[in-house]
Amino acid sequence: MITPMKFNEFMQGLELMFGPCEQDPDRRNDKISVYYDRLKFTSERILDRAAKHLIDVHQYKRFPLVQEARDAIDQVSKQVSDPVFQEEREDTGFICEVCHGTGHVLRDAVEENGYQHVVAKACQCKEGLRVEARWKHYFEKKRQEAML
Repeated sequence: MITPMKFNEFMQGLELMFGPCEQDPDRRNDKISVYYDRLKFTSERILDRAAKHLIDVHQYKRFPLVQEARDAIDQVSKQVSDPVFQEEREDTGFICEVCHGTGHVLRDAVEENGYQHVVAKACQCKEGLRVEARWKHYFEKKRQEAML
């Protein structure tokens, strides 16, 4: 997770290229906090690369929307041969295209009553197997604590 200070540097870099994210100075911090809330789980390296990507390809003369920033992050994240990913995941040597190296896969689930929600599943890659083992260990420990 990126720190608010580093995220502020990311936003200032974009503001230099595209102008302020909010014209009203009183609402600027509120808008930055919304961007931070939506993008805070992105690594600093990926945000830096996404900012460069936005500067290169963003075709509008306005500050990028949150979704446009997410699209840039996704675009940068798909560059599997990028050495940044090799540094972050040296233990596996490659990044899974299904989970992007997180080990988690999100799926939509619909119950019988029509209630729809998202379910996290472990991926079938090496990182996913590690995640699944950690989950099993965690839930087994919770089950043992409940029996006491």
